[in-house]
Amino acid sequence: MILEDKERFNKFIKLLPEQKVELFLIRILSSGKSVERYLAMFQEYDSWSSEILSQFSDSKINSTWKVFNESFNALRDFLLEHYKFSNQKNEELKLENRFAEFRKNEEDLRKLAEDFEVKYKELVFVAKEEMENNKNIIVREPDNKPEVILSKNSSGYNIPKVFEVSTEERGIWINGCLLSYPHSSGKNMTFFEYLYDNAGEKLELAKLPQEIKKEIKSKRVINMLNGLGFKGQILKAFFPKRSNKRDILFRREVSVEELRKNGIDIDMLIEQLVSAHKRNSPK
Repeated sequence: MILEDKERFNKFIKLLPEQKVELFLIRILSSGKSVERYLAMFQEYDSWSSEILSQFSDSKINSTWKVFNESFNALRDFLLEHYKFSNQKNEELKLENRFAEFRKNEEDLRKLAEDFEVKYKELVFVAKEEMENNKNIIVREPDNKPEVILSKNSSGYNIPKVFEVSTEERGIWINGCLLSYPHSSGKNMTFFEYLYDNAGEKLELAKLPQEIKKEIKSKRVINMLNGLGFKGQILKAFFPKRSNKRDILFRREVSVEELRKNGIDIDMLIEQLVSAHKRNSPK
């Protein structure tokens, strides 16, 4: 197994983390109505699979991935054929029509989804097992990986050039610090996933998708963000625009220079991130 395999698989997990896959399956099996929001994910997957040239160096991972890839493409093609209504702007296609279409194809969709889930879990298991068996190999980290801030020297914690939010192992992380495990309790997960997928866009609360509005209901948006771990300087850093009634802007990554321009106390930000990690990390 050569060095590139781990980097390839890390990109795959970042694109299709277990948490996102679970939500994807739940949504498409509920009525198929959320297919449009995953078009970008389908395109990103195609780009990733083209980038690796359909080949892992490790034969066991490669053969397992090829089986998964067939399952993924079968599910994707079925969804796009039967449930993609985003180009139909007229009012003729009402909700009951969408639901009827879903019911007509529900059994076939469920079989494809179940096969996809099995093949996904098998690929993740095999890849992790193979990389564990080859853990003596030193893998070069991507050049753009954000610096972690958990290490501390005589002058204080390391100050990275960029702070970045990521979702890994069902948790929300910022530069190696575990902020929260929203998926474990199911609280506000749909809301956060929508913000994460639309990072960098100012979103009007009144124009959010209906499923997001249902999750918010009468909750205060700021309280929901606090529940996800975004408090104090962390909240200000990644949500420069936030309101309980008007709009919200989430930044997935932001440079130290920009944070300072916005009046963020970097030392306090780091202290709050490290404190959150110590509180939430099982280690």
